[in-house]
Amino acid sequence: MLVITPAEHGAPSGRLIRLGDVDAYRIDRVERMEPFLTTVVSDTDLWMFISSNGALTAGRIDADHAIFPYVTDDRLHRSVGAAGPLTVIARTTDDGRELWRPFAADCARHCTRAITKTTLGDALAFEERNDRWGLTFRATWRPSGAFGWVRVAELVDHAGASGRFDVLDGLLDVMPAGVDAATEQTRSNLADAYKRSETGPWGSAALYTLESLITDRAEPGEALTAALVWSAGFPAEQPHLDERAVGDVLAGQPPRRPGLLTGLPGAYLLHGTVAVAADDGATWTIVADTGLDHATVLDRLDELRRTDVEASLAADIETGRRRLRALLSGADAFQRSADPIADAHHLSNTLFNSMRGGVFPYGHRIPVADLRDFVGVRNRPCLDRHAPALDTLGEWTDLDDLHALADATDDADLRRLVREYLPLTFSRRHGDPSRPWNRFAIRVHGEDWGELLTYEGNWRDIFQNWEALLHSYPAYFSHVVAKFLNASTADGHNPYRISRDGVDWEVPDPDDPWSNIGYWGDHQIVYLLRLLQGWARFAPG
Repeated sequence: MLVITPAEHGAPSGRLIRLGDVDAYRIDRVERMEPFLTTVVSDTDLWMFISSNGALTAGRIDADHAIFPYVTDDRLHRSVGAAGPLTVIARTTDDGRELWRPFAADCARHCTRAITKTTLGDALAFEERNDRWGLTFRATWRPSGAFGWVRVAELVDHAGASGRFDVLDGLLDVMPAGVDAATEQTRSNLADAYKRSETGPWGSAALYTLESLITDRAEPGEALTAALVWSAGFPAEQPHLDERAVGDVLAGQPPRRPGLLTGLPGAYLLHGTVAVAADDGATWTIVADTGLDHATVLDRLDELRRTDVEASLAADIETGRRRLRALLSGADAFQRSADPIADAHHLSNTLFNSMRGGVFPYGHRIPVADLRDFVGVRNRPCLDRHAPALDTLGEWTDLDDLHALADATDDADLRRLVREYLPLTFSRRHGDPSRPWNRFAIRVHGEDWGELLTYEGNWRDIFQNWEALLHSYPAYFSHVVAKFLNASTADGHNPYRISRDGVDWEVPDPDDPWSNIGYWGDHQIVYLLRLLQGWARFAPG
């Protein structure tokens, strides 16, 4: 529930708008609302949970690959100005030096705020308008599968007066790769001792690494991956790494700029003079990624020097948006009715349903190599018995032909495995900072960056989502029913987690009151009933 504070100068209001060339929903006077949690989504393994006040956590794959500390919902709202983006803008007037801190903890009376999110969920813009200065500051987050999380900042004049402004803008508490969520949440001070942040002859790029793996064992532990942050378009190129530079700028002092920072949380802060022409603006971009190995870092640094990387970045963002639309189109996410708000709600509902349960990227077509891999993992002797028959299918087959082949063998193992096979992608558990016991993992590509067809979800949640998804892919009803029955026990228990690789049973822990969260036996009858009713509508009898 969102609590709206009575507004002295106008209450919050929302409406559909166009953000560039896409549909979006905008909330004005968001400073009059209690902070709320939202997300920015991607077609790949990038994830972001973000507060309406601008504080955020984000990363790749799961919470153990965070770029900013992964904390629970309540702490996230309170971390504004301590982790994630920060902006300080100063100007000199006849009365002295004035400061403006867009999206700081307190909003000045002469400022108003708004947030805008695309209906597709893949971009989120924060905007603060300063009527006394005649300026608007806007920062928009977007995902790029190839480059990471992209933040585009704009300083725009809306009063017809030009000016030059002292700007500090960037990111605080950038996490090095290799710090898992549990370590950061319970041993953050110890983790700081291992942190290394550095710049070099790389232009705007900064690297965030660990001096070694965090361990007390008497064994070597090299940290072989890094987080990388770089920027484009800002007047001063090389970043400041020490968060204490913020205090320097607030005090009107030159900010400190060590080329190497150890034993402290790393920051990425750009400082310089930004010129804004009348009725015009200035724009710059900051990009952050994590989990990069040595070769990838070198390739990325070389790309930053040699190519028009901003054009590549824009193209990759657009490619990701098109792929996300394609994934959701198969689940019937896009509708057009007389009520565009209802259409946006339908798209959002389908998006989050698909992210939990997954989607079938190839519809009712089956990639035979992936099917062979699934059968081989689950039952190697079964694959050995039927490999010649599977070879006759070629690279692709359709679901009906696959069923016919399995039934013709009269092998109960193959028939069962074929009907448990679900070529899903885009799935992750519904874990988020408001559910600390429920961890998520987004696995959409393998180590070779090839497509990975996999899924995982808590038992109750994933069958709920599959029930809705099957209206778009009804030929898989028999597969989901088989999965349901083969994951249920005769005495009414079900596993905690369902995944492509099988089932994961909860391990009771008498000291953990949440350790029995996976047992929802009272749901079994009605869940199975709904699946059988849907199957009967599609295939009567």
